[in-house]
Amino acid sequence: MIGCCGSGVDGSVAADDVCVTVDAMGSGRVGMDIRRPHAPWDLGVMGPDKPCTPPRLFEVLLDKSDPTQRIGLCVRSDGGGNLLVDEVGPGLVAEWNASQTPAQRVMKGDALIEVNGERGTPIILLVAMARAKHARLLVQAGLAAR
Repeated sequence: MIGCCGSGVDGSVAADDVCVTVDAMGSGRVGMDIRRPHAPWDLGVMGPDKPCTPPRLFEVLLDKSDPTQRIGLCVRSDGGGNLLVDEVGPGLVAEWNASQTPAQRVMKGDALIEVNGERGTPIILLVAMARAKHARLLVQAGLAAR
């Protein structure tokens, strides 16, 4: 589910936020309701002083053909099905980050959405990452300033 939330339709700050959600899994369903956002990584950047910005996705390509190389990510499940980056340590992701622009770097607060085309629970993503010799990660940028 991808969504975008902002303040009231007239630009005023209301007690509730207006949220538009689109089912990212391909059903094409679009919905709009008035509610509080449930998780910041599911939503765009929002606030009375910021325009609504949809979540940004980017790909990370890792070559894991050397079995001694570490991925270098410390991740955790948020309890709601998302796999969140807690820390980027020494390893393949840090090497990726060193060669990328700030917008393409994996950072604390980002969410791993997909590994080599597989989506699912955090366990499914971790197993897919462990098995792959070449990993293509689809990452959703967190709300941290870049």
